[in-house]
Amino acid sequence: MTAVLGGEPIAHLGYAFALIPVGLSCVSIVLIALTFNRLLKRNYPSPVLDGSARTTSDIRPEERVGIRSEDVRAALVDRHLQLNISEKDLEGLLFETEKKVYRRRFGGMRCEDIMSRDVITLDVGASAGAALSLMATHGLDSLPVVENGAFKGVLAASRLYELAGKPDMPLDEYLHSVAPVYPDRFIEDLMTPLAEAHGHRLPVVDADGQLIGMVSQTDLVAALFRTSLERPSA
Repeated sequence: MTAVLGGEPIAHLGYAFALIPVGLSCVSIVLIALTFNRLLKRNYPSPVLDGSARTTSDIRPEERVGIRSEDVRAALVDRHLQLNISEKDLEGLLFETEKKVYRRRFGGMRCEDIMSRDVITLDVGASAGAALSLMATHGLDSLPVVENGAFKGVLAASRLYELAGKPDMPLDEYLHSVAPVYPDRFIEDLMTPLAEAHGHRLPVVDADGQLIGMVSQTDLVAALFRTSLERPSA
């Protein structure tokens, strides 16, 4: 509206008006929002979980037996509510609440309690031939790759097919990037990362980034089974 109603001063600025004051004002607003939310320890902008690692039409694992999008919409309609947050943000809030309830009822089991510690690793400087040999020896379909003990990524057997006939090719460019977790992370926080991680396994690292273990969906299922056996009787 300012551009239309501003008259001669705006017309004199020409396209520079899009940079100053419009562009400068937009950047300033975003910086203020980032600073304000950082001080309040809020996630801003909110991460978008688009399920890019998923290749099927199935809904996300945590939604199959928990709160679903249609449940949230139905509740909002029933209560005739209009919120100033998105349905996705509300779903995330409810999901986090479910995890807090679980933690209160069953105690705080952490990654370090369930992870595998004797991990077969591959040095980042190893060749494709060495990787194949190690996988065949231990019956593995993927390996965590380290450099001086620090986690660098995950090498999947499927990527090694691209190296057929090149047994001495360096592996750096064929690694899957997987976000590691820390040993003090609660197991209920692992559901989504494990579902999205390649091979459904997550590296566990210490404060220095050194690989100290791996946690898998099998480890998580076993832990949840144990806590269900110890569930207090009604």
